[in-house]
Amino acid sequence: MISPKVFKRQLNGIKKMCNKIFKENKHGAFIISLDFELQYGIEDHQLDYLSQYKKNILGVRQVIPKLLSLFDELDIRATWAIVGMLLAETKDELLAFLPTDIPKYINRGLSVYNYLDRIGKNENEDKFHYGLSLAREILNVSGQEIATHTFSHMYCNDMMLVNNALVEDLVLAKKITQEKLGVDPVSIVFPRNQINESCIRALSDLGFTAYRGCPSPSVYNFPQNTYDIRARRLMDSYFMIYGCKTQKWEEVYSGRICNVAASSFLRPYSERFSFMEKLKMNVIKRSMEYAAVRGEIFHLWWHPHNFGVNTEKNISNLMNILSCYKKMEKKYGMKSMNMNDVARFLQ
Repeated sequence: MISPKVFKRQLNGIKKMCNKIFKENKHGAFIISLDFELQYGIEDHQLDYLSQYKKNILGVRQVIPKLLSLFDELDIRATWAIVGMLLAETKDELLAFLPTDIPKYINRGLSVYNYLDRIGKNENEDKFHYGLSLAREILNVSGQEIATHTFSHMYCNDMMLVNNALVEDLVLAKKITQEKLGVDPVSIVFPRNQINESCIRALSDLGFTAYRGCPSPSVYNFPQNTYDIRARRLMDSYFMIYGCKTQKWEEVYSGRICNVAASSFLRPYSERFSFMEKLKMNVIKRSMEYAAVRGEIFHLWWHPHNFGVNTEKNISNLMNILSCYKKMEKKYGMKSMNMNDVARFLQ
């Protein structure tokens, strides 16, 4: 019989050998995640803003097929985090899914449940709140992961009481995704990247294996999105003042769930800042190459509605990024992965 000390020494030796093999064989990873939310993502905004943003939301119906065609052509894997409510086929069906424990917010205006009267009867009547047909298109393209963006576009850091309402919301998100798409989502993106320890503790019990965390610089981890914070993030997008924000593989898995942290938000093309488009693109491509050379993870994210206007310019920017990725793939062995791919690779 092997003594406990010898067994422990042998086990440590095996762990060191496995870590050495992993470090020698790890590769850079290019992750894309998209927050598919339609109007649910901006329902708490002022009515004049909603009116101005209509073109973006309606444009999603052209954007998603274009993205899927591009991903399919270039063999790009991506995670699509979908708000559960937009998968309902009718208003009656949506109302039947509503939770018994309606989330309570410090700012009551944040709750989507206050705006149910804005929702039409079905997708034919209301293109702003229904998107099952688009979700089914995503399902049909290889390498695309169906994840959840919570059931009700829930803001975890703004809730008065988190646990019960959060768990019920996520159960409903899973249920409607399973019923409508035949998929049990195991990855999650929290709206506005609001996440806390209570959220993380609940995830593994519900069968989730990965979530998108915030970039490591503290400017990306403030609970309140103040003008100062937004300005600093904006500057970072063009001048990389907080570095590359890539993630090391060993930082992803905590032993409970994978934090596939965001690296960069792909800001949409802006006429106002068009003279700085090249700077924005260079920041993303430099960060991607940094990850590829060092065998780390670069995670790019945006919303389909960000491309809803100036669609061709936004798609052109994305093609530029994907062309850079293909070079990194060929030169350094970088791989396109979705969030579930990362969790499966590590667990």
